[in-house]
Formats: sequence, C-alpha cells, structure tokens
Amino acid sequence: MCSIVAFHEFGHFYAARSLGSNATAFSIGFGPKVLGFEGKDGVEYKLSLFPLGGYVAFPDEEPEPEEGGEAAPAAGEAAPAAAGGKERRVYDRDDPDLLNNRPTADRFIVTVAGIVANVVFAYGVLFAQASTVGIAQAEYRPGVAVPSVVKGSPGEAAGVRAGDVITAIGGVPLPASERAPRVMIARVQNSPGRPLPLQVERGGQTVELTVVPSGAEPGAGRIGVQLAPNAEARYVRADNPVQGAALASFELSRMAGAIAGGLSQLFTNFSQSSNQLAGPVAIVAAGSEIVRRDASGLWQFAAIINLNLAAVNALPLPGLDGGYLAVQAVEAARGGRRLPKEVVGTIMSSGFLLLTGMGLVLIVRDTLNLTGL
Repeated sequence: MCSIVAFHEFGHFYAARSLGSNATAFSIGFGPKVLGFEGKDGVEYKLSLFPLGGYVAFPDEEPEPEEGGEAAPAAGEAAPAAAGGKERRVYDRDDPDLLNNRPTADRFIVTVAGIVANVVFAYGVLFAQASTVGIAQAEYRPGVAVPSVVKGSPGEAAGVRAGDVITAIGGVPLPASERAPRVMIARVQNSPGRPLPLQVERGGQTVELTVVPSGAEPGAGRIGVQLAPNAEARYVRADNPVQGAALASFELSRMAGAIAGGLSQLFTNFSQSSNQLAGPVAIVAAGSEIVRRDASGLWQFAAIINLNLAAVNALPLPGLDGGYLAVQAVEAARGGRRLPKEVVGTIMSSGFLLLTGMGLVLIVRDTLNLTGL
C-alpha cells in the first residue's frame, strides 16, 4: 500500500521537476525522518516513521516570515541554520520556478501526473502478470459465493456460512455471471422484513434456508453477507509482448469499468454502498487473505488498488487531486486569473481534515470487524 501511494507522489514529483519547478522534499511515509539524504538537486529524499503513504513538499508550502521577525535572506541564499543543522535555501515568493507561480497548464500537468502514475503502475503490473503467471479469466458458474458473514447479521441468524454458494433466492435461480451478486443484492434490498427462501450449495449438498432482511423501507434491505461471483479462475499467459499488452489492456479496462460502477453506486445509493468502503486495515487484511488462498491473485489486487487510488483522487473533492484540478479549471475559465490563495487553502485544508477523519473512522471500524469486537 505504501509503495502504491509513494508511486502516486512520485508522479507529482517527476512532473514538477521535469517542468523545472522546485521541490524541497520527497518522502516515503509521514512523521519524523528515519533515513534520508539531500540530493545534488537540493531535494531531501527521506524515509519517514509512518509508512502510510508519502508526500512531495514544495517551497510554496513553507510559511511566510512573520512581520517584525528576522529579515529573510535574499532569494536563493542560504538561511541561517539551527544549532547543529544545515543551511536551508530560501526562495523568493515571486520566483517563476515555484509551482504556485507556474501557468495553469503546468500546474494541471503536475496535479494529474499522480493519477496517471497509478494507472501506469496498474498497467505495468497487469502486463507483468500476463507475461509470467498469466491473467486470471473467470469461468462463471450459477449462483453467488459467500466469502464472509457479518456476526449477528440476519444472514448468520438464517444459517448462511462463509464458503456457501447461494444458487437461488426467492425461488429464482441466480445466473452464471459476474452480474449474479447485483441480482441478489437488488432482491435483498427490495425485500426488507420479508422472508426470502435461499437455496444454498454447501459441501456438495443442497441446503434450504430462509433469511429475513433487516430494514423498514424498500431499497434498504440488508442481510450482512459479503457476496462474490461464483467463478473459478483460469490463467491465460501471453506468448509474446504484443499479446501481453492486449491482455493487460483488456483487464485494465474491465477493472476500470467495475470501479466506475462502484463509484456510481456510492454516489447514487450511498446508504447501501457506504458499508463497502474499506480503509488501510481492511485492504491489508484482504491482501493477506489473497496470499493465503492464491498468491498469484496479488497481481490483480495491486492493479485494482492502483486504479482505485487513481479514480478516487480524480474526484473533484477538496483535498484530493480532483479538487485541485477543479480549481485550475475555474482559473482557466477566468482567463488564468488566480483564485485567492487563502480561499483555496481553506477549502483544501477542510477537505483534508474531512478525509483524514473518514480514514480514522474506517481504520477503527475495520479493526473492530477483524477482532470481532
């Protein structure tokens, strides 16, 4: 997870440096520095204590000297170092090489580069998979698989177990398709408080169960059961780079479509989809489960995490890359006239605090789910 976020940040860093913009630090992780060095380009490269991502620091983000304080050195000169420290370069706020002073097109390129980096990373992972172990292609069977059941849920009360395959609901067989989980979810959501007979395949035997979805209104039914297509993976390996590129492109587009559909559901039906949001703890747990079952599945897991990060960052929300892109679009529509720096900073800071809070909530929720508390 850390390497994926770090690659995202490297996209921003590489684009900024390629355009001649200054940067002061590139960090893998957050918090106090553990290891690091300063390159000939004046950038501090470091590994920080908490490996939950990374960041690129630009001179624009450093605080202005306080009024009445010690006079700042001229642009490009070294500031006096703290005791035992190293001299720090001070940049002129009007320096054209500062990212904040670059044209809108340059800032757009730097902002979107992180998103592009994750898409490129995902494609590279899939190409490597296609060229080695092969791309997993699903062979669908009737019904939906049940990877897990939430404790205390209506599904558990009905007797549904992890490892079951539900082949019919309400007397209607479920198709052999990746759409099967959506078919069952729709039936459950539209049947709150009403008994639903289930036909379940378990250990070679057919079991008849009845579940009563929780909820009071149509569209709000839930049974607390994780669903997945009932499929067996068949690996297709490329015979040459051209075939590998084609397989990787096909898989990338398939994943992108699935992510787009998931995000659409999140915004159009948030109350039902919000429980599917996952934080770092759940992602690590999912990765561990994949390794336990079949380590080759980590290739596609890494690819889809990269695409998810790219898609979420592209959303026009404060604190995300998409939020900055939206600001830049507004500025471009204004003929390049910049929005007040204080206004943009306040909006983005508020968004960052909100996202941080949501992340903490997800970490606590996923930890409790793992421990069963």
